[in-house]
Amino acid sequence: MSGLVRRYTKILRHELQCRPVWLPILTQAEVGDYGVISGGTFHRVGNLASDFADIPLDISEGPPSTLNFVSSSARIVRVAGGVEVPAFAAGAAGDGRLEINFSAADSLLLKSREVTKRRLGNINRVAQALSTTHRKDWRFLGHVIVSEVLVGHDVVFLSTRSADTKVTFAGSVQALQAVDALGARADVSVAWNREVGLDMVGKTGAIGLNLFRVRWATGGVVMRSGKPKTGKPGEPKPADKPIIEWQDPGETLEDTL
Repeated sequence: MSGLVRRYTKILRHELQCRPVWLPILTQAEVGDYGVISGGTFHRVGNLASDFADIPLDISEGPPSTLNFVSSSARIVRVAGGVEVPAFAAGAAGDGRLEINFSAADSLLLKSREVTKRRLGNINRVAQALSTTHRKDWRFLGHVIVSEVLVGHDVVFLSTRSADTKVTFAGSVQALQAVDALGARADVSVAWNREVGLDMVGKTGAIGLNLFRVRWATGGVVMRSGKPKTGKPGEPKPADKPIIEWQDPGETLEDTL
């Protein structure tokens, strides 16, 4: 996992309690996607809705949130009407600029005015169907499934490659106020004095997700608190039962390839 991905992962874990979609915004992600972990991030193989059409997916909307993160190395300068101001005033007219000076390399700016969430509500039913009706098809136990997708709206995502990088947004004061607060709602121009690592301004797309994995006990042995439980001699073996493993966003995922 690259340094930028690790930093992005840490921010999302802390701010939104989720894992990263990488590359953010540009990578498609849907609830019900399943795939593998490579390089510490999720890579889509297919989707339950299309590959297992008889499994109903109960998808609902979760409460929205916002995202506003700037590395501690950043110093922010706001200019309106040619004068430096502590904040952009609501309703102010005219043009201005927003300068963000990063004193350290590998810094990040990440904002979104709204982060919407789509969640899978019937995980137990999905797990049961995969472990019974589709037992033969669901052979690859390394596959994980997307239970939640977080979509950032009007995202501003910038990363620096070197120290002393200055990023300048220019436009109307009202547009700059939107960028400064939580994201880019209106057109602004962006310039920088040094090469940046990743820049996305005003984009909308998937930025984070959460995962789970479906496994099952085989050979008639069902695990309970780490101890095997079997039937009495002569009794039928207990039916295989699915085991749902939640992929904690605070834990590092091991590659499944």
